[in-house]
Amino acid sequence: MSTASQGQMEEKKEEEPHEEAASLPEHKAREPRKIFLNPDQNGSLAQEFIALCENEYVGQPRLVEYAVDCLDRLESYMKTGSRLPDAEGVIGSVLIPGPSGVGKTLLAKLLAKVLTGHKRGFFFIPGQNYQERHALESLLGAPDGYIGSDKEPLLTQEKLDQPGFLALRERAYKALAPEEAEELADLEKMYKADMIKANALQKAVSKTADKSKLEDVRGQLVELQARLDTTINKVLAINPHIVYDPTRQVYPSVILCDEFEKAHEALQRFFLGALGDGAIENRRGDVIDFRGSIVLFTSNLCKDEIARFVAEQSGETFKLGFQTRPQNSSGANTGPTDDTELYRYVRDKAEKAFGVEFMGRLDEFILARMLVPEDIRTILDAKINAYLKYLVETFPIKLDITEPVVNFMFGRATRKRVEGARLLDKELKKYIYGPLDRLRLTGQIKEGDHVVVELPPRGKKQKRPTFAKMEYENGNGGKLLRVEYKKRRNHKPPTK
Repeated sequence: MSTASQGQMEEKKEEEPHEEAASLPEHKAREPRKIFLNPDQNGSLAQEFIALCENEYVGQPRLVEYAVDCLDRLESYMKTGSRLPDAEGVIGSVLIPGPSGVGKTLLAKLLAKVLTGHKRGFFFIPGQNYQERHALESLLGAPDGYIGSDKEPLLTQEKLDQPGFLALRERAYKALAPEEAEELADLEKMYKADMIKANALQKAVSKTADKSKLEDVRGQLVELQARLDTTINKVLAINPHIVYDPTRQVYPSVILCDEFEKAHEALQRFFLGALGDGAIENRRGDVIDFRGSIVLFTSNLCKDEIARFVAEQSGETFKLGFQTRPQNSSGANTGPTDDTELYRYVRDKAEKAFGVEFMGRLDEFILARMLVPEDIRTILDAKINAYLKYLVETFPIKLDITEPVVNFMFGRATRKRVEGARLLDKELKKYIYGPLDRLRLTGQIKEGDHVVVELPPRGKKQKRPTFAKMEYENGNGGKLLRVEYKKRRNHKPPTK
């Protein structure tokens, strides 16, 4: 090759990069501008959950944080239809040990409220109902040939997906345009009519003995099935969330395994596959998909140790039998003394109870802390405000609860801190909800009345709230009619 041709080739090689740079888009050729993003911003489901927890969930910030992360992952999965390549199993799984009445079950209710629209929209597996191995047959189904094999198991894909599907369908109906809603109504009427005809033809197939008529009926059934498929495709074209199809879409669900330490080991082995692979077969061979599920395992494991630790941190004395803290043979106290030690202590107990393999499949292990008096007061104020709003919107009745009554209820609710917020519910039913229901039942208060709840004057032996109805004459001034309710044995309302 001549030196001239080599020189031309080198000139072309030098010119090529300049030509490529000139052909690049303008925004790529210039210096890029750095825009900082906010990875802490939450999705719509997580924001709704946080707003719900502000008034109803107190004292468990770590559980709220973990639930928010699960909702963000679930919403991203539902919108994009894909997860990370190495993301297998359920959306989230957590073991929550702790004392009763601190909000472990309430967390599942609030998650179900966000995902399904109502607090009972979660799949409930009580561990105390499955203490024996044979009890699992009602949950997973009995094998063929065994007693109960003809009964449908409690855990099926349709039952697991039903709350989430109904919520998605309701949202889809609300998002329809008027023309789409009218078209959908016509398609539903057509589908129902064709289903009635299809059921009649199926019965005719089982009863027809003539081969010629049987072929004719089967031909009609095939044509009708084609019409049904066409109708379903039209409905899917309007909105895919209206038709239940687990093979096409993953539906959100919340699974609560309550008091999991009481369940048989076979139930733990069942969840090993669900947590690891996200799908498992029941005794009938049906595959159940858990890829859209948030699984919560609650336990009362080490509840006394957690209650004692919180009491000592707040300067209180928590007695267990004749000792304030567990002691070893030399008489030295051996209970946990700080957060890290308490976490390790409870986790060691959990590994002994559930096994290292099961603990390794969990995403998180979060202790549910015992509620402090400030948390009880916050919950009390929230419950009273919600009840006052309920009375105004429902009956309506205006109810005023004085501050001494609130302080009285708070003192009653913090007598036994081991019961958590459950003692608060009992006291409200006893002193507020129950008496007010009886006053309404006996006709002492009616719609539009103004009722005041207050404590009696000092000096009375029985200190309990009293109810007074405010009567106004001609809209000026006030006349007070006191109606004091005292609970007595074999009490009967006075007859007129």
